[in-house]
Amino acid sequence: MQTINTFKRKERKYLIDRQVAHEIIQKLDEMLQKKKFRKGMDDTFIRSLYFDSDDFKCYMDHKNREKSRFKMRIRQYGNGIDYYNKCFVELKEKINGMNYKRRFKIKNKWTDSFISDSLDYDKLLRYNNLDISEITTLYREFQDKLNSYNLHPVLQVEYHRRAFENSEGNVRITFDDNLSFRLRQSLATSSERTYDFPDDKVIMETKTLLTKPYWLQWLLKEYGLERQKFSKYCTGIETVYAETNCIDRILNANEEEVVYYE
Repeated sequence: MQTINTFKRKERKYLIDRQVAHEIIQKLDEMLQKKKFRKGMDDTFIRSLYFDSDDFKCYMDHKNREKSRFKMRIRQYGNGIDYYNKCFVELKEKINGMNYKRRFKIKNKWTDSFISDSLDYDKLLRYNNLDISEITTLYREFQDKLNSYNLHPVLQVEYHRRAFENSEGNVRITFDDNLSFRLRQSLATSSERTYDFPDDKVIMETKTLLTKPYWLQWLLKEYGLERQKFSKYCTGIETVYAETNCIDRILNANEEEVVYYE
Protein backbone atom coordinates (compact mmCIF):
# COMPACT_ATOMS: atom_id res chain seq x y z
CA MET A 1 0.00 0.00 0.00
CA GLN A 2 1.38 3.39 -0.98
CA THR A 3 1.83 5.85 1.85
CA ILE A 4 -0.04 9.13 1.54
CA ASN A 5 2.42 11.97 2.07
CA THR A 6 0.36 15.11 1.44
CA PHE A 7 -2.95 16.11 3.04
CA LYS A 8 -5.18 19.16 2.55
CA ARG A 9 -8.26 19.52 4.73
CA LYS A 10 -10.38 21.54 7.14
CA GLU A 11 -9.87 20.37 10.71
CA ARG A 12 -12.31 21.06 13.55
CA LYS A 13 -11.91 19.85 17.14
CA TYR A 14 -14.51 19.07 19.80
CA LEU A 15 -13.66 18.31 23.45
CA ILE A 16 -16.37 15.93 24.62
CA ASP A 17 -17.24 13.68 27.57
CA ARG A 18 -16.23 10.03 27.27
CA GLN A 19 -19.84 8.82 27.41
CA VAL A 20 -20.85 11.14 24.55
CA ALA A 21 -17.85 9.90 22.55
CA HIS A 22 -18.97 6.31 23.14
CA GLU A 23 -22.47 7.07 21.80
CA ILE A 24 -21.14 8.88 18.72
CA ILE A 25 -18.71 6.04 18.00
CA GLN A 26 -21.59 3.56 18.09
CA LYS A 27 -23.48 5.64 15.52
CA LEU A 28 -20.45 6.07 13.27
CA ASP A 29 -19.78 2.33 13.45
CA GLU A 30 -23.01 1.88 11.47
CA MET A 31 -22.44 4.79 9.08
CA LEU A 32 -18.74 4.81 8.19
CA GLN A 33 -15.77 2.54 7.77
CA LYS A 34 -13.32 2.02 10.59
CA LYS A 35 -9.85 3.28 9.79
CA LYS A 36 -7.51 0.30 9.80
CA PHE A 37 -4.08 0.78 11.27
CA ARG A 38 -1.06 -1.52 11.28
CA LYS A 39 -1.84 -5.24 11.13
CA GLY A 40 -5.53 -4.46 10.59
CA MET A 41 -6.01 -3.02 14.08
CA ASP A 42 -9.02 -0.77 14.76
CA ASP A 43 -6.98 1.56 16.95
CA THR A 44 -3.45 2.77 17.48
CA PHE A 45 -1.24 4.61 19.95
CA ILE A 46 0.58 7.73 18.76
CA ARG A 47 3.72 9.44 20.03
CA SER A 48 4.63 12.86 18.65
CA LEU A 49 7.87 14.71 19.31
CA TYR A 50 7.34 18.43 18.69
CA PHE A 51 9.99 20.99 17.75
CA ASP A 52 10.01 24.70 18.51
CA SER A 53 12.42 27.62 18.78
CA ASP A 54 13.93 29.11 21.95
CA ASP A 55 11.25 31.81 21.93
CA PHE A 56 8.51 29.27 21.14
CA LYS A 57 7.60 30.72 17.76
CA CYS A 58 5.28 27.85 16.79
CA TYR A 59 3.44 28.11 20.10
CA MET A 60 3.12 31.90 19.95
CA ASP A 61 1.97 31.92 16.32
CA HIS A 62 -0.79 29.46 17.23
CA LYS A 63 -1.90 31.44 20.28
CA ASN A 64 -1.96 34.63 18.20
CA ARG A 65 -4.03 32.90 15.48
CA GLU A 66 -1.56 33.88 12.81
CA LYS A 67 -3.09 33.18 9.38
CA SER A 68 0.08 31.42 8.28
CA ARG A 69 1.74 29.18 10.84
CA PHE A 70 3.40 25.79 11.11
CA LYS A 71 4.35 22.96 13.45
CA MET A 72 7.04 20.35 12.97
CA ARG A 73 7.05 16.94 14.61
CA ILE A 74 8.33 13.39 14.40
CA ARG A 75 5.50 10.90 14.83
CA GLN A 76 5.48 7.20 15.67
CA TYR A 77 2.65 4.68 15.89
CA GLY A 78 2.47 1.77 18.31
CA ASN A 79 0.36 -0.92 19.93
CA GLY A 80 0.25 0.37 23.51
CA ILE A 81 3.41 -1.47 24.55
CA ASP A 82 5.99 -0.68 21.87
CA TYR A 83 6.38 1.98 19.21
CA TYR A 84 7.34 0.86 15.74
CA ASN A 85 10.68 1.71 14.17
CA LYS A 86 9.03 3.63 11.32
CA CYS A 87 8.61 7.36 11.97
CA PHE A 88 7.06 10.18 10.01
CA VAL A 89 8.71 13.59 9.83
CA GLU A 90 5.72 15.90 9.47
CA LEU A 91 5.27 19.57 8.65
CA LYS A 92 1.79 20.90 9.44
CA GLU A 93 0.92 24.33 8.05
CA LYS A 94 -2.21 26.40 8.37
CA ILE A 95 -2.73 28.89 5.55
CA ASN A 96 -5.89 31.03 5.48
CA GLY A 97 -7.95 28.50 7.40
CA MET A 98 -6.89 25.40 5.46
CA ASN A 99 -4.61 22.77 7.00
CA TYR A 100 -1.82 21.20 4.98
CA LYS A 101 0.27 18.28 6.18
CA ARG A 102 3.31 16.92 4.35
CA ARG A 103 5.55 14.14 5.50
CA PHE A 104 8.05 11.47 4.66
CA LYS A 105 9.06 8.23 6.37
CA ILE A 106 12.31 7.61 8.18
CA LYS A 107 13.48 4.95 10.60
CA ASN A 108 13.78 5.83 14.25
CA LYS A 109 17.54 5.22 14.13
CA TRP A 110 17.84 7.83 11.35
CA THR A 111 16.38 10.75 13.30
CA ASP A 112 19.79 11.99 14.52
CA SER A 113 20.99 12.08 10.91
CA PHE A 114 17.90 13.97 9.87
CA ILE A 115 18.40 16.66 12.51
CA SER A 116 22.07 17.04 11.61
CA ASP A 117 21.21 17.21 7.87
CA SER A 118 23.33 14.16 7.08
CA LEU A 119 20.61 11.66 6.14
CA ASP A 120 21.46 9.76 2.95
CA TYR A 121 19.11 10.75 0.09
CA ASP A 122 19.43 7.36 -1.59
CA LYS A 123 18.47 5.59 1.60
CA LEU A 124 15.55 7.97 2.08
CA LEU A 125 14.34 7.48 -1.49
CA ARG A 126 14.35 3.72 -1.17
CA TYR A 127 12.29 3.97 1.99
CA ASN A 128 9.62 6.30 0.51
CA ASN A 129 7.32 6.09 -2.49
CA LEU A 130 8.39 9.49 -3.76
CA ASP A 131 10.38 10.63 -6.74
CA ILE A 132 13.72 12.29 -6.17
CA SER A 133 12.49 15.85 -6.81
CA GLU A 134 9.59 15.50 -4.37
CA ILE A 135 11.63 14.01 -1.54
CA THR A 136 14.44 16.55 -2.09
CA THR A 137 11.97 19.45 -1.96
CA LEU A 138 10.37 18.13 1.21
CA TYR A 139 13.67 17.38 2.89
CA ARG A 140 15.13 20.79 2.09
CA GLU A 141 12.01 22.61 3.30
CA PHE A 142 12.14 20.74 6.61
CA GLN A 143 15.82 21.57 6.96
CA ASP A 144 15.21 25.24 6.14
CA LYS A 145 12.62 25.43 8.92
CA LEU A 146 14.93 23.72 11.39
CA ASN A 147 17.84 26.04 10.60
CA SER A 148 15.96 29.31 10.10
CA TYR A 149 14.25 29.13 13.49
CA ASN A 150 16.78 26.94 15.31
CA LEU A 151 14.09 24.37 16.05
CA HIS A 152 14.78 21.67 18.63
CA PRO A 153 12.72 19.11 20.61
CA VAL A 154 10.50 20.65 23.30
CA LEU A 155 7.57 18.31 23.97
CA GLN A 156 6.44 14.69 23.70
CA VAL A 157 2.72 13.96 23.33
CA GLU A 158 1.15 10.49 23.51
CA TYR A 159 -2.43 9.31 23.07
CA HIS A 160 -4.71 6.52 21.88
CA ARG A 161 -6.67 6.94 18.63
CA ARG A 162 -9.69 5.45 16.87
CA ALA A 163 -10.84 6.77 13.50
CA PHE A 164 -13.65 6.49 10.96
CA GLU A 165 -13.78 7.55 7.29
CA ASN A 166 -16.32 7.56 4.50
CA SER A 167 -15.99 5.48 1.36
CA GLU A 168 -15.13 8.54 -0.76
CA GLY A 169 -12.17 9.31 1.47
CA ASN A 170 -13.06 12.99 1.94
CA VAL A 171 -14.27 12.77 5.56
CA ARG A 172 -12.37 11.39 8.53
CA ILE A 173 -13.38 11.56 12.20
CA THR A 174 -10.87 10.72 14.91
CA PHE A 175 -11.26 10.11 18.65
CA ASP A 176 -8.20 10.64 20.85
CA ASP A 177 -8.03 9.73 24.54
CA ASN A 178 -5.46 8.78 27.20
CA LEU A 179 -3.60 11.97 26.34
CA SER A 180 -0.34 12.65 28.18
CA PHE A 181 2.61 15.06 27.94
CA ARG A 182 6.31 14.94 28.77
CA LEU A 183 9.08 17.48 28.66
CA ARG A 184 11.40 16.50 25.81
CA GLN A 185 14.51 18.54 25.08
CA SER A 186 16.56 16.05 23.10
CA LEU A 187 16.10 13.14 20.71
CA ALA A 188 17.67 10.69 23.12
CA THR A 189 15.77 11.20 26.37
CA SER A 190 12.54 12.54 27.81
CA SER A 191 11.53 13.63 31.29
CA GLU A 192 10.41 10.82 33.58
CA ARG A 193 7.46 12.89 34.77
CA THR A 194 4.22 12.41 32.85
CA TYR A 195 1.36 14.92 32.86
CA ASP A 196 -2.00 13.29 32.16
CA PHE A 197 -4.94 15.06 30.54
CA PRO A 198 -8.29 14.42 32.32
CA ASP A 199 -9.32 10.86 31.40
CA ASP A 200 -13.04 11.70 31.27
CA LYS A 201 -12.48 13.81 28.14
CA VAL A 202 -12.06 12.72 24.52
CA ILE A 203 -10.81 14.90 21.66
CA MET A 204 -13.00 14.40 18.62
CA GLU A 205 -11.74 15.88 15.36
CA THR A 206 -13.47 16.13 12.00
CA LYS A 207 -11.31 16.37 8.88
CA THR A 208 -13.03 17.32 5.64
CA LEU A 209 -11.93 18.53 2.23
CA LEU A 210 -14.59 21.21 1.94
CA THR A 211 -17.77 21.87 3.93
CA LYS A 212 -19.15 19.40 6.42
CA PRO A 213 -21.64 16.96 4.82
CA TYR A 214 -25.26 17.17 5.98
CA TRP A 215 -25.11 13.95 8.00
CA LEU A 216 -22.12 15.31 9.95
CA GLN A 217 -23.87 18.64 10.56
CA TRP A 218 -26.86 16.67 11.88
CA LEU A 219 -24.66 14.58 14.17
CA LEU A 220 -22.97 17.64 15.68
CA LYS A 221 -26.32 19.33 16.22
CA GLU A 222 -27.84 16.17 17.73
CA TYR A 223 -25.24 16.23 20.51
CA GLY A 224 -24.97 20.01 20.77
CA LEU A 225 -21.28 19.98 19.89
CA GLU A 226 -19.59 23.31 19.34
CA ARG A 227 -16.19 23.63 17.69
CA GLN A 228 -13.43 24.47 20.16
CA LYS A 229 -9.98 25.98 19.78
CA PHE A 230 -7.95 23.12 21.21
CA SER A 231 -4.36 22.21 20.43
CA LYS A 232 -2.62 19.18 21.92
CA TYR A 233 0.69 20.94 21.35
CA CYS A 234 -0.25 24.22 23.05
CA THR A 235 -1.98 22.43 25.92
CA GLY A 236 1.13 20.31 26.40
CA ILE A 237 3.48 23.31 26.35
CA GLU A 238 1.35 25.18 28.89
CA THR A 239 1.15 22.09 31.11
CA VAL A 240 4.75 20.90 31.00
CA TYR A 241 6.49 24.28 31.13
CA ALA A 242 4.20 25.85 33.73
CA GLU A 243 6.52 24.91 36.60
CA THR A 244 9.36 26.96 35.13
CA ASN A 245 7.08 29.93 34.33
CA CYS A 246 8.43 29.68 30.80
CA ILE A 247 5.14 30.61 29.13
CA ASP A 248 4.52 33.57 31.45
CA ARG A 249 8.00 34.83 30.69
CA ILE A 250 7.41 34.60 26.94
CA LEU A 251 4.04 36.32 27.15
CA ASN A 252 5.41 39.14 29.29
CA ALA A 253 8.34 39.65 26.93
CA ASN A 254 5.92 40.01 24.03
CA GLU A 255 3.21 41.83 25.94
CA GLU A 256 2.69 44.63 23.44
CA GLU A 257 2.20 42.53 20.31
CA VAL A 258 0.73 39.29 21.71
CA VAL A 259 -2.99 38.65 21.83
CA TYR A 260 -3.55 35.62 24.07
CA TYR A 261 -6.53 33.41 23.28
CA GLU A 262 -7.85 30.87 25.77
